[in-house]
Amino acid sequence: MADNSPPEMLSSLGRVFRVGGTVGMTNGIWNALPSGFFDTFDYGTSDLVWNSTDGSWKVTRRGNYVVSAQFVCASTSQSGYPSIYKGGVQVAAGTSGSASLVTVALPLEVNDTLTLRYWPFGTGVSVDGSSTGFATYFQVMRITPDNLEDISA
Repeated sequence: MADNSPPEMLSSLGRVFRVGGTVGMTNGIWNALPSGFFDTFDYGTSDLVWNSTDGSWKVTRRGNYVVSAQFVCASTSQSGYPSIYKGGVQVAAGTSGSASLVTVALPLEVNDTLTLRYWPFGTGVSVDGSSTGFATYFQVMRITPDNLEDISA
């Protein structure tokens, strides 16, 4: 292996991000993100299925996961709250501000689907992004070790 080769991904890990642009959303409700909102697929193990049309991650391995997302907006007046949904049901809401974050640890089953929604303070939300993906992103990470005995039975 060359010194500059990335390490092999272990467990389940997926990340997408947005490079940038203005997004119109309705003020005062949880908005589903528009198709293609996350315009860059960063990485994902084969057991996490990314659907760019509806902006969802589908889990194909049972376990405990940490799910997080961040939205960076042009200003506080154009910001809002992010929220994580599991199977269409809200499971976490995040902070507000020009950089808003939501993170939650969840037990997930095979075929569970994770999506985001956003509650904006205004109707024209300018979501900032970056070509490196550090600003606005949606990521999923399985934290259950592969060799852990299943104690749920």
